[in-house]
Order: sequence, then C-alpha cells, then structure tokens
Amino acid sequence: METIKKVEKTLFKITSKRVAKNIKKLKTEDEYNILDFLVSPLKIDFEFEKWTLKEIAIFECCICLFGKKFDFIHKILKKKKFTEIVLFYNLWKKSSHYVQWKRHYNELKRNNNVN
Repeated sequence: METIKKVEKTLFKITSKRVAKNIKKLKTEDEYNILDFLVSPLKIDFEFEKWTLKEIAIFECCICLFGKKFDFIHKILKKKKFTEIVLFYNLWKKSSHYVQWKRHYNELKRNNNVN
C-alpha cells in the first residue's frame, strides 16, 4: 500500500512539473504572438494609439478652454489633421477616460463658481 502511494506521489510530481513547463512554454509563445501582432506592418492602429499622452492632455485642456471649437484646437495641435481631431473627440467622448475627465472637470467648475 505504501509503495502505491509513493508511486502516485512521484507520478504527480513528474506530471505537475511537465504541466508547469508546458504552461510556461505556452505563455512565452503567446507573448511572442502578441509582440508579433503589435510590431506587424499589417496591424492597423486605433485612433487612440496614434496620439501621445501629451497630445491627449493638450486636447483635454483645449476642450476645457474652447469647448468643441475644433478649429482652435487644430491651431494648437498643428501636427494633427482637423478630421483626426474630430474623430478623436468622438471616440474620446465614448471612453471611460472621458467619464473620469468629465467628473473632474465638473468638480473644478463647481469649485471655481463657489469661490
């Protein structure tokens, strides 16, 4: 009886090591697949990926100052086409980031009206 338990434990250890190795192997293969996808010349960038964090911050500041006057925003973000700015606005307005930004903007507005 004890020998069967020893054999079972040994088999379990061997099997679990093999499974762990296969999981690690799959994980690294998936990571390479994702990397290949990201650097592929066939990948089409989403509009959000074309904007730097600085450009997004400038865009949001412009929205605070000028509202939806995209011609003013375009004068500040000279590297962006007018149509890119409008498209970005429409995508940004549907994002979760917009919800956070709007909440923060409304708080600032309220605080400035109180003072």
